[in-house]
Amino acid sequence: MHSTMINILKTLYSTKISKENLAHNLEIKESGLLKNVNLINAFLKDLKVNQIEIENGVLKLKLTKNHWSKVFKKIDTLTFEEKVDYLYIKLVYYEFINLEEERKLLDISRSSINRCFTAVKELLENHGSHTIYSTGKGSRLVSLSEANKHIFIVKLMKLILEEDILTPLQRDLLNGMKDFIIKIRLTKLVAIYKCLKLPITTTLLSFLCALDIYSKRFQDNIYAIEENDEKKLEKIKRIKNVVDIIGGINFTERYKEILVYYIYSIAMNKHYYFEDRLNTSNDIIEELFKVTKIYCEDLKKFLLQQLYFGMVKKEFNIFILRNVELNSEDFILLNLFDKILEKYSQKLNICDKYLIISYLKKEIIKKNIIDIEKILIMVGEVNTLRQLSLEKELKFHFPKIKFSIDYNYLNLGKKNKKNYNLVIDDSKSTLREGDVFYRIKKAIERSIIRKIIIES
Repeated sequence: MHSTMINILKTLYSTKISKENLAHNLEIKESGLLKNVNLINAFLKDLKVNQIEIENGVLKLKLTKNHWSKVFKKIDTLTFEEKVDYLYIKLVYYEFINLEEERKLLDISRSSINRCFTAVKELLENHGSHTIYSTGKGSRLVSLSEANKHIFIVKLMKLILEEDILTPLQRDLLNGMKDFIIKIRLTKLVAIYKCLKLPITTTLLSFLCALDIYSKRFQDNIYAIEENDEKKLEKIKRIKNVVDIIGGINFTERYKEILVYYIYSIAMNKHYYFEDRLNTSNDIIEELFKVTKIYCEDLKKFLLQQLYFGMVKKEFNIFILRNVELNSEDFILLNLFDKILEKYSQKLNICDKYLIISYLKKEIIKKNIIDIEKILIMVGEVNTLRQLSLEKELKFHFPKIKFSIDYNYLNLGKKNKKNYNLVIDDSKSTLREGDVFYRIKKAIERSIIRKIIIES
């Protein structure tokens, strides 16, 4: 089973997803996606478990926990990338590797293990690290650059995120490095972030979790925070107290120290592992704000974190996807965002793009809706009760806007239409497009977004 098929199964393990979204994230055509689905279904049929279903363009796979375990146990061979990750993590963590022993564990040929290890060496050497080979013994890591330490932690993140679907070999590697239960650790980290009222993502959680393994392997770093500002010192003190109380005896003092450093640093957008990606993320968000004519410091911090980790996920093939349903106004912002990403040679999974533009859209509407004073709504039929209900709902949600509801354009001259900031024609809408209030709300949002994009 090749990597595309495995990634499809990994996605369907955690969510159902549309053909368009999955094909977009896999960077393949829908015809290629369907071909892979047929191959997977043949594999599932042999295992005598449920197969992938496609309903209204959405893929889903309904399996019990035991059946999922059965499926992933049968995928007993790793993809080329997973083999490279496995060898890279093992060499960096233990500083030594015997390829003949690893070849037997991976159950592959000598030529295959050599190809994989060549990729590992290139990844190390291209970032300033070095290994030496002893005949009959194996390869030893003699120097490791900061850049390779950062790659190491991202590869750890990937194992942590995929814990439930790891092969036995990958699971043994992860368990040999950690002395904590991942789900319990993640629960504590979520509690810390909730207590501190800071935004948290699954990817960030896996990063903070991986720091425990990292701190055991690399103990030369000093995680001291230098601040003189009283408010910032108070924030650091608050983080320390929360980490100490919630972490308790389950967190080593070393882990607490590194955790406080990164929780504070990431919250302040001061330090991430890949400074170049952080700088690029900052430039992209700045340009996005400039084009949409908004600026909010708190929103910038949040979107910067989302974009940074989204870029890292895409670059290192951390395959965590969610299905999204885009509205017409979302596509307007999505096209704008795609152009900016392309300018900086960056890619994101569509769910990460959607998360960013949804928060951006909310801020754009909040800022620009105050400029709308009067809206004319054209309906396809007159129903007094429905009209009264609609007027009440509109007044509740948009108290500062004066709405006028009329039957159709035939009752109005051009002069009258000019008296309104916005004219919404709902006369030809269908029930499939939602109730009338929902349609009008979306029309207002769409109008605001289009105006901003046209003016930019």
